[in-house]
Amino acid sequence: DLLSALLHCHENGVVLRGSLNLDQIVIDHSGVAKIGSLYKSSSDRRKKESRKYDDDEQDEIMKDPYVPPEMLLGSPKYTMETDIWALGCLLSHLLLSKPIYTGKEKDRESLLFAMYKLVGIPAPENFELGAKFPYYKKPEKKYKPGVEKAIPKLMKDRKCDDVEAYTSAIDLIRQMLHLDPEKRITAKMALQH
Repeated sequence: DLLSALLHCHENGVVLRGSLNLDQIVIDHSGVAKIGSLYKSSSDRRKKESRKYDDDEQDEIMKDPYVPPEMLLGSPKYTMETDIWALGCLLSHLLLSKPIYTGKEKDRESLLFAMYKLVGIPAPENFELGAKFPYYKKPEKKYKPGVEKAIPKLMKDRKCDDVEAYTSAIDLIRQMLHLDPEKRITAKMALQH
């Protein structure tokens, strides 16, 4: 349901811009999940202008529970790929009954390092452009991508016995949570998964 709604938005050039979180999901009378509010969304139509965020916008980004790494690193705009990241976080949250990552502090660096533990660090083979963003700070540790290992471990921690039944969902989430936005699965491809 949510993937279909996201695909519809993307096919019409609408980017959700942080509107995709648990507070915005509504279940209708027939049990269909829907995106409840699009108040933050914007028309994308692949605008090419570049802009800088001011402090107010950075504060707003930090409030987004499923903010993607490129936005924390200082990307100048939300994209369809940022929506895919948010949906991957939302699906993992539903699967695990808790966020897939949280920073120890509610600051940019703590959130980024929590993400790096899950999806690896910006590197030539993973997301070379990430190291060029204004808020990039090289971590002291090397982290390798590990969504497909982290989710089953977290599921076992919450006493889920049949992790194997979720193999396809875990693989989809892994493809949605790729560090490099250009390598994330699209909404259309995700529906075919």
